[in-house]
Amino acid sequence: MTYEIILANGDPLPDFITYNTIYQDMTIMPESQHVGEWLVGYFAIDDYGNRVQINFIVNVERKSVE
Repeated sequence: MTYEIILANGDPLPDFITYNTIYQDMTIMPESQHVGEWLVGYFAIDDYGNRVQINFIVNVERKSVE
């Protein structure tokens, strides 16, 4: 079984989202230009090439400084 995380539309992840295939973890370090919703797809692929996909939203919001 292998795993892949890309944008749900098939595009690569933007630079501020990284996925470590060894530890199966994701790091998100957005900046102000990344504000918005990002639909991410998590794929599991078996040895026969069968794929299953779960989508989730990464929501980057602008925080006001008080």
